[in-house]
Amino acid sequence: MATATKKTKTKDVYALAQERFDKDLPRLLKKHYRNWVGYCGNRRIGVYETMDEVFREAERLGLDKSKCLVQYIEEPPDDMDISMIEGK
Repeated sequence: MATATKKTKTKDVYALAQERFDKDLPRLLKKHYRNWVGYCGNRRIGVYETMDEVFREAERLGLDKSKCLVQYIEEPPDDMDISMIEGK
């Protein structure tokens, strides 16, 4: 039972992180294109030139790296409408 609860919490952390990334993406594309960004839940870890730097910062902050979402900042695929992300 405890394992199921832990998995649910981890999923919630990822869901929050993905929602925050999706919300931030239009701004990130303008200011930080082709960099890496990390989130742990609703908290942005930071924007860095490499994925390793994101994980080092997460570690420095005492965050559980297994619960961090790290994304490369680039344009969505052609088949994805950016307005879906922008909430239009």
